[in-house]
Amino acid sequence: MIRIWPMLVLVFVIIIAGCSSNKGDVAGDELYILEGYEEKLKALDLTEVAALPYFSSPFITVAEDQSGQQYAVLFDKSGEVRQERLSLEYEEIIDSLQRKGYKIDQAPNKLNLHLFEINHNLYWSYGDGEASVYLDGKGNEADPFKKEETN
Repeated sequence: MIRIWPMLVLVFVIIIAGCSSNKGDVAGDELYILEGYEEKLKALDLTEVAALPYFSSPFITVAEDQSGQQYAVLFDKSGEVRQERLSLEYEEIIDSLQRKGYKIDQAPNKLNLHLFEINHNLYWSYGDGEASVYLDGKGNEADPFKKEETN
């Protein structure tokens, strides 16, 4: 009976350790979605067209005003909210990708369309495991990671 107690304590410790959650310890393990962003959109008198969460801040959603003009609305962790007018509507980006032969029309693939910001410029990113592409705000293929040359 004395030998069974250490084994029971060890099993109990393993069970407790297995139940603890370390969510957030690994970068990129889940999408970043700002809690309560829907209310902030309403306060801006905007209606969501498509949420485009990514793995880090800012959380970006495409929204439109009452006239139908679409904006990228960026919600930073700091609480700052910015909106930038989109040159092309969300639906136009999807159509453009379809015309270029990407399989974005298949339901799960729409989740692979993201909008992100680098150096205060917005880029669309799409990848379906077979192919990937980056588009600038006007829908042209671009390399957002290319360093600009300085003279």
